[in-house]
Amino acid sequence: MAKYTEEVKAQAVEAAKSGMSLKQVQSDIGPNPKAVMRYLKAVGIDYKELKASLKESGDLKESTNAQGKEKVKRARKKASKQEAVQAEEVIEE
Repeated sequence: MAKYTEEVKAQAVEAAKSGMSLKQVQSDIGPNPKAVMRYLKAVGIDYKELKASLKESGDLKESTNAQGKEKVKRARKKASKQEAVQAEEVIEE
């Protein structure tokens, strides 16, 4: 028995074709990235080629998760710099 209905599979394929990242498809629709790649392959679409085409056209949508991770990374870097400055000030006193 299939875990997802044909309708859900079709939604996942359409979302991926529209430029949504596979992680975002999983978050919004349900099927995991490998499953979505299988669904794409079943309709004659190679995910790597699709992704390259979407990147080239500028239609690849960065997932909000990836954006969030980048913000956290920048915040940690900024905090590290501030901690280093504070440590230098303490040493100078």
